[in-house]
Amino acid sequence: MRKLVLLFCFLQIAFGSLWAVKAKEPEERPDAYAYGADEKEGAWWLRAEDLPDVGEEWYLDPEIPQNYVPVLGEEELYMVIGEDGRIEGYRQRIKQEDGSWLWQDVNPDIPEDYEAVEGLENVYKVTNADGSVKYLRYVRNADDTYYFVEVDEHGNEIHQKEDNGMVIPENYHRVQGNVYAVVNEHGVVTGYMERVLDDDGNYTWKACQKPKENVKKENETKKQTGQEQTEQTEESAGQTGGDGITIINPGITTEEISGGGYVETETIVDKKTSGGWIITYQTVITRTYDASGKLVSTKKTGPTEISKVQSVTGSGSAPDASAVRATLSEEYERVSSGLKYRDDIAQSVLSKLNEERTSNGLQALKLSAGSDVYKIARIKAADMAIYNHSDFDSPVYGDLSNLLSRFGIQSAAPSETLWRTTATKTAKDIHTRFQVQEYSRAARMSRSYTHIGIAVVEKNGYFYIAEVFI
Repeated sequence: MRKLVLLFCFLQIAFGSLWAVKAKEPEERPDAYAYGADEKEGAWWLRAEDLPDVGEEWYLDPEIPQNYVPVLGEEELYMVIGEDGRIEGYRQRIKQEDGSWLWQDVNPDIPEDYEAVEGLENVYKVTNADGSVKYLRYVRNADDTYYFVEVDEHGNEIHQKEDNGMVIPENYHRVQGNVYAVVNEHGVVTGYMERVLDDDGNYTWKACQKPKENVKKENETKKQTGQEQTEQTEESAGQTGGDGITIINPGITTEEISGGGYVETETIVDKKTSGGWIITYQTVITRTYDASGKLVSTKKTGPTEISKVQSVTGSGSAPDASAVRATLSEEYERVSSGLKYRDDIAQSVLSKLNEERTSNGLQALKLSAGSDVYKIARIKAADMAIYNHSDFDSPVYGDLSNLLSRFGIQSAAPSETLWRTTATKTAKDIHTRFQVQEYSRAARMSRSYTHIGIAVVEKNGYFYIAEVFI
């Protein structure tokens, strides 16, 4: 009996030891510092093969704005990410009977039993277990911290003096946010005041200008007027690509609706090759905004087939690895010939990236014309444009590591961010897209890199964008 007890104890110790080793060193665990991740930012599960394709298809649904990031574990709940990478708010979409989606603001910070008070911004009615009622105002700081302040049923803070801005005069009418119109006894607006929260948690009144209305609508309308509209019309009418297929550039139009809102209609045109045919599809996205420019609803129609052309053998460029030149400079000259590089957009993207890096205590990245990383980025963008793809694996060079090795470039942790998108995107759109994508942001905000290569090629109504870090 004693021997059986000893044997049982030995087996327990052995099994526990093996389990501890297995938990500490799982099989096929990737390198913690691969793909541009550094000691502070890189997570071992950030593997390129686990990430979605960075092409246009990266969007699960074109109805979802670029800066809306799904909240894990929540149904149709999205974080709204600002240009600085901070969370500006949360929005949820609800499916309607006609197939459209209704968007509404939500706040996960607010408990379910808090009842919003109509007509008062961020004020909630709370009914206690004993039946008593109190009112709380939700306050969120710039650093994403938040707290609740007890107020009365009119939204005025309790236990605060009237002279510190906590009490809203009866002739102050809220216009937008914390901005109020000052109205005299005749109903005439005499000016505008803003309630500003100071460092001590007290409100003060500050004179301000009338807030702008529907800024987004004005900007989008401008895009469709004058020279820009003429250029878009000329490009859309009969532009022929190298493969003999007529390319119809996507466009955005706006239409005003009652109540000061507007409807934005975006047409997305894409082509696929299947069974010896080049098929062109069209998708129409309709977005409805209110007078403040906030997204209210979206609806997608398509993709619908609009043309089908048989692929002609020998037309266009075919991938030919044997055509690659011996040196990096020679290859760069070969593939970049005849392409339109948008260096203005590349420089603007770099400026926005460096602003965010320096604001987070990181060193600004340098872009040196003629450097190896500069040429590699321009080759990557050219390859994407020539063969119309956005894959990490090039049909000519393979992946980034293979491309670097071909030209004798050594790099312990090379990384890249790629995107094929419509030529209507701005530098801000590109920067935001890369910042909200986890893998791309890890590379762009890494302390390990000091230089960057950025290239943007415009071809057939598309931008082919490559950022390279080596």
